[in-house]
Amino acid sequence: MLKGLQFSRLTCHRQFPNVTKHRLLSVVQNYRRSGGPDLRELEQWAADWDMQFNPTKCHVLSANKRSHHHQYFYELCGVVLKSVESEKYLGMTLSSDLSWSSHIAAICTKANQKLGFIKRNLKGTPRELNCLAYVAFVRSAMEYASIIWDPHFIKDSDALERVQKGLLA
Repeated sequence: MLKGLQFSRLTCHRQFPNVTKHRLLSVVQNYRRSGGPDLRELEQWAADWDMQFNPTKCHVLSANKRSHHHQYFYELCGVVLKSVESEKYLGMTLSSDLSWSSHIAAICTKANQKLGFIKRNLKGTPRELNCLAYVAFVRSAMEYASIIWDPHFIKDSDALERVQKGLLA
């Protein structure tokens, strides 16, 4: 198992934005195995494909269960990358403490906003239409990638259930 695996988010100016994100993850994993960072390899790869990274949009997320961990500095295109506590990646919020609580809180916030929109705009419509709108807009967003972030804390499960009960209120 890799200790303190570093995830980063990259934005590309040209084609294949997800390819570069996954390429960075593989470079960082290789870094951990080889013992030293070589983001120059990533810069060279981008140059070979006639792409550029925007280092101001790149972040380092150090995933570690320990409360104190070593701070590493990474440089990409001559800019030191900023460390963050959480980062959104493929629609999910990854946090440095490897907890899904921040992701679930964000999902509940968005779901409550969508539920409020439905209640305001579909007031006086048949209940079946409200249920259909709920399933289409709220529940589908809440269930996105739920197999990965399945809540195991009671507070997270309660937060999700409050949103589901919000349709009945």
